[in-house]
Amino acid sequence: MRRATLRLLVVIAALLLAPRAFAQRSGWSAPMELSPQRLEPAAAGSTTRTYGSAWLPALTTDPLGGVHAFWYSGIALAANQGGSLDLLMYRSLHDGVWSPVREAAAPATGGYTVRVRVAVARDGFLHAIYRRVTEIVYSKVPFEQAGDSAAWSEPQRISGFDAAYYVDLAADSKGTLHAFWSEAVNDPNDPSPGCQGCSDLFYRRSSDGGISWSVPVNLSRSPDGENRQHVVIDNRDRIHVAWDEGIDWYASLGVPKTGVYMRSDDGGQSWTAPTHFRLPPAAVRIAERQQAAAAASGGRPTPGPAGASAPTTTARQDPPLDAVQQTTVGVDRAGNPLIVYRGVAVNQLYSQYSPDGGASWLPPVEIAGLQSRASDLDAYSMATDGAGNIHLLATGYLPNEDADDPTLPPGLWHLTWNGSGWSGREPVMRNELYPEYPRLVVANGNELHAIWYTRSREDLFDSARARYKIWYSGRAAPAPRTQALPLFTPVPTVAAALVEEPTPAPTVAPTALPSELAAAPPMSGRPVWEGSGLGVLVIAILSAVGFFGAVFGLMFFIRGRRR
Repeated sequence: MRRATLRLLVVIAALLLAPRAFAQRSGWSAPMELSPQRLEPAAAGSTTRTYGSAWLPALTTDPLGGVHAFWYSGIALAANQGGSLDLLMYRSLHDGVWSPVREAAAPATGGYTVRVRVAVARDGFLHAIYRRVTEIVYSKVPFEQAGDSAAWSEPQRISGFDAAYYVDLAADSKGTLHAFWSEAVNDPNDPSPGCQGCSDLFYRRSSDGGISWSVPVNLSRSPDGENRQHVVIDNRDRIHVAWDEGIDWYASLGVPKTGVYMRSDDGGQSWTAPTHFRLPPAAVRIAERQQAAAAASGGRPTPGPAGASAPTTTARQDPPLDAVQQTTVGVDRAGNPLIVYRGVAVNQLYSQYSPDGGASWLPPVEIAGLQSRASDLDAYSMATDGAGNIHLLATGYLPNEDADDPTLPPGLWHLTWNGSGWSGREPVMRNELYPEYPRLVVANGNELHAIWYTRSREDLFDSARARYKIWYSGRAAPAPRTQALPLFTPVPTVAAALVEEPTPAPTVAPTALPSELAAAPPMSGRPVWEGSGLGVLVIAILSAVGFFGAVFGLMFFIRGRRR
């Protein structure tokens, strides 16, 4: 009788808990919009704001498992006030609940693109570098107060005097900050007339929590443009950085050429020689056959759907057939780097793995099952979980789709590298919107958090009418839970140069925000995700009540039979 009772209880539990188990296996959560068009007053007497586009997001985690999201937006101003107010927006996720939207900073007026990167260091501060007009500045705040604009430190300029654009930031286990940015180099003796004034990649570090910074170092010293750098620090505090070399989108010069990787083993004091990545010969032969077929038919391959986002360049050449872009770096648990890039001529994703920390590299491996999206602006993102698996977020198309059709929106896809190969693709978002510029982080070793922005088909080719939006999705990772390192106050370990404010004013033309910032009506009604979330919660509660009711009823029945 007892064995029969036990078997019956197991069957009942399996039936009642089946919906919950299925939900855990279903992958990424339904995308949730983080960026409302209107922000209600935070206090009595304050003003309700109506925002324009939301784009170029950044993401980081804190030691408590919280997630911190930032993005660029703005509001309309009168012409005599600059035309628009550039804003750095913020929300945080704690225990499954998102905070209200807040304005973390107002870097400038005039519609200058605000690119931002953030990191929480072991000193308990959230550190940020972002673009203010055409320079890069640094600021910090206790991570619990990141939504309070008054709690942020006074911004300090860390870039030079020329136009700067792309940024990245990381903190190592000692609390040292490592900042990277691209900045124009106006050298009258530049031997490369095709890319005069293009950007190089610069680096500085701070070992005292951002109070002082080392002297800027030009890491690339290249005659070409340097874009979209990615930095990751392994568990041995080695710094791995990768970027695209060739085209400089902001200067509207150059063409895509190679991906570049460098590493520092001593906290940024010295760096390895650069490693350049290009398409493998087999892929180049495929590109040659495609071009020959296009020429024979009297045409040429058409650009992908992001072609309208690229700038108009002067006498722009075709990139070499072995050119790559969207170069991204991740590291596994052993500190070995993995590079991912797309072939410009073939719109295919490739990866290369180094089994010895970046000293040598295995041949390129094609990432099957996904066509890449052609773009001079998009980027990929990678993060490592507690088991050492490397997770990749990338936009792209299925193999049987026409990636050159600008009316076909790409999807946002998740793939996993387990040390020897890639998992099958998993959709994060696929609908009528065009996802772009994803960012991915891992919290507690086993939680994946993703953020990105979208364009619609109507504003894909008309940024003046754009209403870009920020989205979030998350899922569990099959990895062990990890604990963050304890907080401490870092002690300076190297001599650092104090930051000096610039004297000359930048003269680079601004990148304007969309002109119809205040045209959209306010949001109304309950969000769809909220209604579905309440439904799931009700189902879960009813399932639990039903389960325990069945158990107790069965127990009383058995006892009655015994009597």
